[in-house]
Amino acid sequence: MKKIVMMSATLLLAVFARAGTIIEWGAAGGVADIVAANTTGFYVSSAYSETTAVNPAVGASYYPNVTGKSPVFYAGASLQGVGGKGINTSISDSAPGADGGDAIQLRSFTESNENYRVMATWLSVDFLTTDRNVTSFSIEVKEIITDSDSTVRFLVKIGTQWYISGPTSFDGNYLGGTINATVSALSWYLFTPFGADGNADGVETIGAAQSIKLDPVTAVGFYIETLNTTARKFTGPLVRHFSVQAVPSPAIKLIAVH
Repeated sequence: MKKIVMMSATLLLAVFARAGTIIEWGAAGGVADIVAANTTGFYVSSAYSETTAVNPAVGASYYPNVTGKSPVFYAGASLQGVGGKGINTSISDSAPGADGGDAIQLRSFTESNENYRVMATWLSVDFLTTDRNVTSFSIEVKEIITDSDSTVRFLVKIGTQWYISGPTSFDGNYLGGTINATVSALSWYLFTPFGADGNADGVETIGAAQSIKLDPVTAVGFYIETLNTTARKFTGPLVRHFSVQAVPSPAIKLIAVH
């Protein structure tokens, strides 16, 4: 009698998902429904903290419709301004258009040739999906007042370690500050926020270049540096749109075929 042996072959399939949005503040081209009037948030410390958000209270006066949006954010800034005074977050009320739309305003009073830096972040607890494998960033940013030299970088936190991308310049209009960047096209460096891990208040550290895998990300954000090239004035960014896209970690599915 012959014995027939049935053997199973296993196919290994990797299932990849389409990128989705995990963070979105504002909208491309600007919107006018975030605030009905200029609205002040909270003081931005020179020691970055993830304990207290700096946005205005979410409700009727700020982001009355939060569906699919990310109203809660955190921030830290360099020691700057008269007497080392920090900044307040405010949401600027502006009609949409080529150079308008409600925007995050992170301004500071600076002296001539004073350098001002600020970071804003969104934590994974507030992400819109469970995706953590970041694929791209989008921002629409402009200078509050021209006669400044400004750059923007993107931030990611993996576990407890922050990383920062290389800089991209922007100017006094949103057209020049509309930046869409894929993760693979960016250079990344170690980053330590203001007042964190041994840094003094108002001091941040950009370290050595790194090859990183942006998964799973625990926070994202942007970092902006502005040099006041003229007389004493307010300087800093207006950001009318910031979004981050991600996909799930590649899911491995085993299918047995008999």
